Amino acid sequence: MRKSVIVKLLLFLILISFLAVSYASGENKGNGITWDKTFGGSGEDMGFSIIQTENGGYAVSGYTILDREKRKDTWRAKLGYIELTEEKRQDFWIIKLGENGNKEWEKTFDGDENDVAYSIIQTNDGGYAFAGWTKSKGTGNSDVWVIKLDENGNL
Repeated sequence: MRKSVIVKLLLFLILISFLAVSYASGENKGNGITWDKTFGGSGEDMGFSIIQTENGGYAVSGYTILDREKRKDTWRAKLGYIELTEEKRQDFWIIKLGENGNKEWEKTFDGDENDVAYSIIQTNDGGYAFAGWTKSKGTGNSDVWVIKLDENGNL
């Protein structure tokens, strides 16, 4: 009787394993991914928060590092962290995507020091509010920075 229980348990585990593999391989065949996009330049751009918007699109908040003179993406990464120089600073970065993941607009907000956006929400009027920290504004070493935009990304 004990042998019968062990055989049934093994058969059950094999069946569960087969179902799990079948489910996972179905996702890998494209059944789970609708679209796949990347944004940024030649360096390491960071996104920390994403929301789905009322129109079926998405909004992403994070940061980018722009060259202060050319205003182009010029990130430098070394061992998992960002090396910042006098000419390069982290800037708030907001990207608005359509429902298919195509970029509709993007905005950066910056100052003389580092600024990083961590969180974003869509407001009742269809605009966006995002929050993070800044060393460019405020009175301390770093302070909370909250920005409210309209639905087109304007202040």
